[in-house]
Amino acid sequence: MLKQLKKISDSIYILPHYSVTDRPTLGVISGTKYSLIVDAGNSYAHADLFNQQIQELNLQQTKALVNTHWHWDHCFGNSYYNIPIIANNYTKTEIEKQSRHSFTDLALDKRVKEGAEIEFCAEHIKKEYPDPNRVIKMKIPDQIIDGKTEIDLGNLTCVLESVDSDHCEQNLLVFIPEQKVLFIGDALYMNLYAKEWNYTTEKLFPFLEKLASYNAEIIVGSHSDPLSKTAYLKYFDELRTIGNIVKDKGDNYEKIMDGLNAINFSFDDYTKEIIKAFIAGL
Repeated sequence: MLKQLKKISDSIYILPHYSVTDRPTLGVISGTKYSLIVDAGNSYAHADLFNQQIQELNLQQTKALVNTHWHWDHCFGNSYYNIPIIANNYTKTEIEKQSRHSFTDLALDKRVKEGAEIEFCAEHIKKEYPDPNRVIKMKIPDQIIDGKTEIDLGNLTCVLESVDSDHCEQNLLVFIPEQKVLFIGDALYMNLYAKEWNYTTEKLFPFLEKLASYNAEIIVGSHSDPLSKTAYLKYFDELRTIGNIVKDKGDNYEKIMDGLNAINFSFDDYTKEIIKAFIAGL
């Protein structure tokens, strides 16, 4: 079932993620003068679904769109929009590279075989675009920022900041201090473009400190439900605990499990995936 727009604060709405075709969460932040969109979506159809629901709210004029990073599901919807698209230089460069690719089944399968694309992305591109001879129109970001900048939407400020993480270099975070909401895109997820999906303590731990420094009440990731402050701080502690034990025990899974059991750490299937990711990151 396709998702419906959800209000998460006085002036911020999201279209929740849809895992069947790997559609990420999209956001719109509406001030008294302008609105700002966070991520374009993974297709023209995804962007159109989002925009149709936004129009029903009669929000302020949309000033621009932000690409949080270059992965296909966040930028293939760019071509839908006739507004400025904001990104950092790294994201722009990677989107330009993608624009030179063919995305037919034949071309995707070839890149997966060569290691230039990952099976997970190819599989979901095929689901979002069923035509095996698909042609995907790309639109390159045209407002480039690096480091940190602010956008005034009226009574709301959007703080944009580029931060590295395991998932991707130079993720563009979007923080709205007046509402204490932080959009992080995919930045908290594992590095997928590797032989094995992985986390490293060297990148993840400083990134967790950075996220916590915003003191947000809500963190919005792209492929999970928004997290309250209590929930995300608990999750950060769990990631640190697992990462530190893996760093101490090395790739010995039995010793890692013994170490976690010794502190009565609770497990589920996703926890085991995180353990494997830290081991791979060694």
